[in-house]
Amino acid sequence: MGANQTRQRLALEAAGIDSREWDVATDAAVWREGLPKDPDSPADGFTRSMEAFRALVYPDDAPYVEAALRQAIAGETVDFRATFRMCRADGTIRWTETQGTVIRDGSGRALRLIGSDYDIMARKAVLHAVLERKSRLLRCIECAPVGLAMFDIEMRCLTVSSRFMADVGLLAEPPGNLIGRRLDDVLPERPEAWIAIPPAVLAGEGRHNDDDTYVRPDGTREFVCWSMAPWFCADRTVGGAVLAIQVTTARRAAEAACAESEAKFRALAELLPQLIFTARADGSSEYKNRRWLEYSGMTPEQARNGGWIGLLHLDDRDASVAAWNHAIKSGEPFEREHRLRGKDGEFRWFLARATPLREKVDGPISRWIGTATEISGIVRAREAAARAAANLEVQVAERSRALEDTSAELQAEARLRRDILAALMQSQKLETLGQLTVGVAHDFNNVLASIQGSFEIIARQVAGQPVARIVEAGIEATARAIALTRPLLDFARARSPEPTVVDVAVSIRKADKMIGHAVGPRINRILHIQQGVWPVLTDEDQLEVALLNLAINARDAMPDGGRLVLEAHNLASGDRPETLPFNDYVRISVQDTGHGMPSEVMVRATETFFTTKPHGKGTGLGLPMVQAFASRSGGMLGIDSREGSGTTVTLILPRAPVRRSETTDGGPAHPGEHG
Repeated sequence: MGANQTRQRLALEAAGIDSREWDVATDAAVWREGLPKDPDSPADGFTRSMEAFRALVYPDDAPYVEAALRQAIAGETVDFRATFRMCRADGTIRWTETQGTVIRDGSGRALRLIGSDYDIMARKAVLHAVLERKSRLLRCIECAPVGLAMFDIEMRCLTVSSRFMADVGLLAEPPGNLIGRRLDDVLPERPEAWIAIPPAVLAGEGRHNDDDTYVRPDGTREFVCWSMAPWFCADRTVGGAVLAIQVTTARRAAEAACAESEAKFRALAELLPQLIFTARADGSSEYKNRRWLEYSGMTPEQARNGGWIGLLHLDDRDASVAAWNHAIKSGEPFEREHRLRGKDGEFRWFLARATPLREKVDGPISRWIGTATEISGIVRAREAAARAAANLEVQVAERSRALEDTSAELQAEARLRRDILAALMQSQKLETLGQLTVGVAHDFNNVLASIQGSFEIIARQVAGQPVARIVEAGIEATARAIALTRPLLDFARARSPEPTVVDVAVSIRKADKMIGHAVGPRINRILHIQQGVWPVLTDEDQLEVALLNLAINARDAMPDGGRLVLEAHNLASGDRPETLPFNDYVRISVQDTGHGMPSEVMVRATETFFTTKPHGKGTGLGLPMVQAFASRSGGMLGIDSREGSGTTVTLILPRAPVRRSETTDGGPAHPGEHG
C-alpha cells in the first residue's frame, strides 16, 4: 500500500467513512482497492454479498433503504442516498448516511454501485440537543403569561405565542403565517413612537412602557404594557429582539372599579353611626372611620397601628384577642361582645363583627371588614330581664313546690279513698266468704260427726280385737279433719280464738307429722326446738294449721327440693319487737331455701287474695289467715325474704302465765331433730 493510499485510509477512518462496491449482477460486495473493510462489521465482512448488508439494516428502516436502493438501480433517482440505522457487531445501533453512484453500461443497465457510509451519530446527537432546546424554548414562550414574539437581527419573525396573537388582535391568522415577516408587517398599526424602538434594542438597549395604547386591526383600542429586549448569539453578538406585550385594559377597568368601590365604601363608612374598620388578611389594622376616631380619641396613625386592643376592658381582652386570632387563622367570621373604653374613660358595651373578603369564593382572604355597634342599652335591658327571669324562676319554683305539695296531698287522699273502698269491698268479700264458709263448714262438720259416731260404735263392738287399732286411727283422723275446718270458720266469722296453754314443743311435733305428708320426701325437714321452751297462750288447732300453711308455702317455693327448718325459741321481754306489749314471747319460725320474694311482692304478701301462684294454684288466703291468727293471739307475724336467698316467716306468740310448780320444759324436745 502506497503512502497516498495510507493517508487516504487514515483520513477515511478519522472521518468515520466506509467505502464499498457492489456488483449488481453477481451480488458480490467488494472493498475498494487499497481500503480496509469496516472494523465494526463481522469478521468475514458482509460475506461479500449485499444480502448480508441488508441483514444489518435496522428492521424499521429496511423498507425505506430497500426502496431507495431499488429506485437508484432502476434509474428513478440519479444517486443512491439514504439515512438509516445499522446494527453493529457489538450490539449497538448507529445512525449511518449512505451515498452511492450507479455505474451503467452503454444500454443503461446497472453494473455496479459504488458508495460510502458515513457515521452521523455525533451529528444526530447535536441535532437532537438543538431540537430539544428549541422545543423547551417554544414551550416557555407558549406558556408565558404575556404575549411573546422573537425576531432576528433584521426584525423578521422567528416564533410567536398564541397569547401574542390574541393580544395584538391576530387570532384569525395562523401563527405560522407570521414566521419570516418583518415587525412592521406583523404590527402595521403600531404607534409611531414604536418605530424608533427596534434600532435601539438591536443596539443592545432594552425598552419598556407600562402605560401605553395599541389599536388592533379591527379598530379596538387597548391599554397595554410592553417590553422589548435584545437576545444574544453564542459569540455575545445581538441576534435579534424579543417583544413581550400584555393587554391591561381589563386590569385598568378593574382597578378603576375597585377604586370607585373603595371611595363609595369610605364615604358610606364615614356616614354610619357604627365604628367601621378594615384589616389586612393577616389581621393588621388598615382603616377606621371617623366615628371610631371620635369615640376612641385616637389619631388616624394610632388607629392604623392596632391600638384597639388597648381599648378593651381587662376582663374581656384575652377572650376577644383569642377570638380575633382564631378568626384570622381559620377564616371564620368574627363575632364578640366586649367593652371598649371611650375618650371620656368610660367603658361601653359593643357588639363587634367582622367577615373576610375574598376575590374568589374559594380564594384566599384579601381583607377583613367589620363593625362595632354599641349595645350598652341592650346589655342593661338583658341583665334586668335576667334578674326578672331569675326572680320569676324563684316564684315559679315556689309555686311549683306548693302545687306539688297540694298534688301530693290530693294523691294521698285519693289513695286513701281507694284503700277505704278496697277495704270495704274486701270486707264485703270476706263477709260473703264467711257466710259461705259457715254453711260449708257446718255441713262438713255434720258429715264428720256422723263418721266419728260410726267409728265410736264400731270401736265398742270390736274392743280387744286387732281391727280396733284401725278404728282408733279413723277416729283420730276424723277429729283432725274437724280441727282443720275450725280455723276456716274462725277466720270467716272473725270469732275470737279459745286460747289455752299450749306446749309449743308438742304442738310443733304434731304439726310436723302433717307437714311431712304435705311437703313430700324431696324436702329435708329439720326441727330446732329450744330446751325448756315456754308454753304459749293460744288456740292449739289454729297454731298447727298456721304451721301447715307456712310449710305448704315453703314447699311451693322449692319445686326442686330443699331444706325446711322449724324453730322455736324463747324471746325475753327485753328482746321483743317494740310494737308488742311488754311481756315474754316465744318465737316460732319456718325457714326455707326456696327462690325467695322480691321486695315489691313481700310488701303485699299478707294482702287478702294476693298471690303470685298460677291461676287455680293459690287462693291468697294462707298468709292472711296466719297473720289474723297471730294478731288474735296477741302476737305478730314477720317475714324476711330476699330474691334467690329463701324466706323466713316468724310467728311471735305471748308466753302463757304459769305457776312456778308447773313444768314448762316443753318435754323431751332437743335441738337438731330431723323429720
